Amino acid sequence: MQLFKITEGPWEKLFQGSFQQHEVELYSNPDKILLVIVYEKKLDRVEGAIVELYKVFHATGDVESFVETLPREILILTKHDASATTKFMMLGSKPAYVRWTEQEFTKEVDTMIKRIGTSASMIKDVSKAYELTLKGIGEATDEVKSAFFSEPMLAPILATSSHIEPATETSMKVLTKGDIILGLTRDKKQVVEPLALFVKTIVSGGEKKNRERVLHILGESALLSNVAAAFFDFDYTYSGIGQANQNTEELRKYKVDIDPLGFPLKKFEPGESLFVDLNLINPEGTAEIFGVGDKDFPRILKYALQKERVASLGELADKVKGIPQSEEFSEFSLNKAQRILGLMDIRYPKLFGGENEIREIVRQGTSNLARASLVDIVDLDARGKLLVLHSVLLGMLRFSQQEKTKFLRAIAIIPEAQILQQGEKNTRIIKEIANLLAGFPENSLGFALGTEQLIDVQKEVVEFCTARINIVDKNDLGVQLANRKSYRVLARPTLSRQKHE
Repeated sequence: MQLFKITEGPWEKLFQGSFQQHEVELYSNPDKILLVIVYEKKLDRVEGAIVELYKVFHATGDVESFVETLPREILILTKHDASATTKFMMLGSKPAYVRWTEQEFTKEVDTMIKRIGTSASMIKDVSKAYELTLKGIGEATDEVKSAFFSEPMLAPILATSSHIEPATETSMKVLTKGDIILGLTRDKKQVVEPLALFVKTIVSGGEKKNRERVLHILGESALLSNVAAAFFDFDYTYSGIGQANQNTEELRKYKVDIDPLGFPLKKFEPGESLFVDLNLINPEGTAEIFGVGDKDFPRILKYALQKERVASLGELADKVKGIPQSEEFSEFSLNKAQRILGLMDIRYPKLFGGENEIREIVRQGTSNLARASLVDIVDLDARGKLLVLHSVLLGMLRFSQQEKTKFLRAIAIIPEAQILQQGEKNTRIIKEIANLLAGFPENSLGFALGTEQLIDVQKEVVEFCTARINIVDKNDLGVQLANRKSYRVLARPTLSRQKHE
């Protein structure tokens, strides 16, 4: 069949044959984009065709796990011989049916070429956050090209993957850097705000799952703007952020022109990759929260920690043991301090330790997409949660003070900010956390808090929040920004999976 003239050519015919009683042709252009055409004929006349494009990548790394995070059909071809195993990832444009006229065919295929180029660019950006390298087959070595194009089953695989169905808009477009698509107004106008307006946010009211949805949207928007997001997970709220939301149609209703996607994710677990950094603890606050007095114990901790760093409660206890007895430090108080440290170690095995991987927690991406950090505090009691929260937030602040940047580096998502309500045994820790959050924006950090009632969060924290979002009902939000008139918006669905979906 004579191919109409389409862009990005010339197009070279690689295969001609028939499958399932339909004629099939396979073409390739200089960029090695593949064009599959399955013809529909009546007698000898071509009435129409199913067309689909494929962008082929040579994949090095765990491509199987990566494609599971993507909400679209992707073919993986693995070719093995005695000397090597080569993997290819084939990104399809989705098939479209067109009538066989030059105007309709060229218009549709030209549009598909642009779409698949956008999708390929986005997926390459996402892949950089994984241990995966994707290289277009056109840029690959001659050996790799030969391994792919000499595969005898290539044409049948691509031809039989096509389906007769309406084409849908699936291009993956990146948000304008630093923007948040919140949702729609009642009259269907899209609400897009600068991310900079939400660096000090508190979300209140409504059901817990609806507050979590708003915080999820804020976190995703940061990630899409190459701003790291540290999600403090109290009850597996954000366990689905690495998986794509399957409800693409609902996103389209909210005019979100971005494919759902699972975000690159790294999990930090207590006692393994997440600790209460002993070198950052507040001695008075620690004594208060454990109810062991505010005189001898905090003074002993300060003295033991002032010279060298420690990596465990055992090391700290040894340092206390080595403190000379004096009028300032009696034998009784030193022995008591060692016993307290021992009890803390029994109550929270492996939780108290050395430095957290703050550089990893706030790590931005290499391109347009940052990685989410899941700070898992699910199995800790309220005291353990508070201590880890303090340690990580202080670590983030110290890191950002040392490695300065004029751009927003990271945002902390804390869905249960009622933990910041002052009690009898946590006044000092709460006040220090409040001071840390107050210092975040001037050090290129942001935060977003969630709570059922504002009164449940320390007053000072609420007062310096410049963005307040109230859940009126389900996804109906009231948004109040500093020096701006309040407005209502219907929150959009999330791009990644929510816990409650």
